[in-house]
Amino acid sequence: CAAGAFAALPGMGACELCPPGQFQDSIGETSCKVCPINTWTNRSGSPECSLCPPGKFSRPGAEKLELCREGEITVTPEQAWGDIVEEAEDFVLVFLQPGYYTGYCNLRVRALKLEGIMGKNFTTIDCAQQGRHFHIQGSRNLSLVGLTFVGGVSEGDGGCVHVAQSGVHVRECDFKGCRAEGSGGAFFVTQDSTIDFA
Repeated sequence: CAAGAFAALPGMGACELCPPGQFQDSIGETSCKVCPINTWTNRSGSPECSLCPPGKFSRPGAEKLELCREGEITVTPEQAWGDIVEEAEDFVLVFLQPGYYTGYCNLRVRALKLEGIMGKNFTTIDCAQQGRHFHIQGSRNLSLVGLTFVGGVSEGDGGCVHVAQSGVHVRECDFKGCRAEGSGGAFFVTQDSTIDFA
């Protein structure tokens, strides 16, 4: 079979085109590959996937692009993602592509949803024992989805996250190797705050 196609059994049967959202860049293969994150194809028989244009993103196996709405950002580990998070004036939704994120600790955020596109097994934020990950205080909201946090430390309370007078929602996240000299190795939440682990 040519590129863009596959045969379920090698050397037997007719070739089939790879469906939208998948591709095959080699000849003579028995399956297609899923378009990686931030690439896509909406046609059958693709030998490659196209990169998403600026302002748009896609999940793996995408047949269509998703538009980054106002207040949404997609970042990679190579970008200055911590600066983006801290400088946001209003609510911001940050999609983290799979990878290992370092270099930013003690982030003070206003209102933020931080989501690992591929989930906690593929997206890690490491503070490398240089401080805690987030400090959120004063009628603000933080939502963390599909992420693994490692290496957060604090001389006070909350090794990974310190929450005061705010709300936090956590879904499908892991916290590893975080420690605090005070209370809360991973999280410290004051009584005037809310936290929701889903």
